[in-house]
Amino acid sequence: MLLPGLLGACGPSASQQEMKLVEGWVRAMPPGTNMTAAYGQLSNTGSAVIEIVGFASKGFEDVSLHTTVNDNGIVRMESVPGWTLEPKATLVLAPGGYHLMLTGPVRELEAGDEVVLVVLTRQGLEFRVTLPVEAR
Repeated sequence: MLLPGLLGACGPSASQQEMKLVEGWVRAMPPGTNMTAAYGQLSNTGSAVIEIVGFASKGFEDVSLHTTVNDNGIVRMESVPGWTLEPKATLVLAPGGYHLMLTGPVRELEAGDEVVLVVLTRQGLEFRVTLPVEAR
């Protein structure tokens, strides 16, 4: 599924820096849960490197990039401080791999809701996307 609102740059624009997120979604949260995850394919569609330094959402206290690591049979998550997306490269966000952890929701989320996420870059650009909440 291609999201209708490809990530659009807010603030200073640079035609060489373009990003899109396809097949994006946020996992619905069981009642009383204080975290969830977002997935999709984050692609640099421009001709310049994009250095991702963080994520944000008004709907959560914190949004951060994590990866799932299997260390001798012990599966755990590790925070990833940033990511460099080369031109035409894609960062796959999927269960069991890289994903966005969304913690401290301002309200409970159910399937059918939407979450607005912002990708923050070292270059000072902010890319926004609206993701559907799905029960998968």
